Amino acid sequence: MIPLNTAERKSSFALFITFFVVSVLLIIGTVFYGLQVPLKQNELMKKQIEAFQKDQAFFQTFAAKVSDTWIILDKINKPNVDTSMYQAQISGNISTLNRLMGTDSTAHPAAFNHVILALAALQAAKEQLRDRSNNNASESVLQQKLDKANQDLQTANGQLIQCQTSNTLLQNSLNNKK
Repeated sequence: MIPLNTAERKSSFALFITFFVVSVLLIIGTVFYGLQVPLKQNELMKKQIEAFQKDQAFFQTFAAKVSDTWIILDKINKPNVDTSMYQAQISGNISTLNRLMGTDSTAHPAAFNHVILALAALQAAKEQLRDRSNNNASESVLQQKLDKANQDLQTANGQLIQCQTSNTLLQNSLNNKK
């Protein structure tokens, strides 16, 4: 009892096996790539988080140095104060801030440069104010320069706060993606 349509049966069976193998390979390939994509995304997210943490550490260091410099600048023109020591500390802090800007890449370098320039301008204005007050010079001109330097510093500090806020929002969005 040999079937009459063995050739057709063999052809249909070979076609079935071919489509079955293609379907199984397609499913296995989809699962494999479906598992590989999240792993690559995790590596990318880890790199982004590391870069963000590096920026956060930079922001904290920069803000601490700016705060220290600001406090010293507030103290420098008080009576009975060793101005040379404070001048050296302020200059050291400003040079440290410049070195920080040179080594770390930040998202908003212009804002940080404005803060550094404003601190240096305020230091120079306070020094001129001391020199002029010792020479009984016109204080109104120096006070205007000091006010302008303070205003520039406040603007730069505002930009720094905006940068910190945007980085906090970025950190929150990265934490939410986890």
